[in-house]
Amino acid sequence: MHLPTLLADGLQAAVGDDNFAGLKTWVLAIVGNLFAAGIAIFALAYLAQREFARFFGFAALAVVIGFFCITPDTAIAFIQTLINKAGGA
Repeated sequence: MHLPTLLADGLQAAVGDDNFAGLKTWVLAIVGNLFAAGIAIFALAYLAQREFARFFGFAALAVVIGFFCITPDTAIAFIQTLINKAGGA
């Protein structure tokens, strides 16, 4: 199948929900992964130029963005746990 067909099928399935919860998941999956892939490409470019500090910075950023895009509910729960532990609650 072609990519536009896959994107259209995913969007149609996401919008088919009554509460549009699938749309949020679809947008996070598509846009977030494209953004993380772009950052990973920049990280590889810095690796090729032997600028290791920037490479590790971009690689870490891609991992964090991927974490939020692939498992948003787990990421939110993790941040809430950190806030609760920092606040002493």
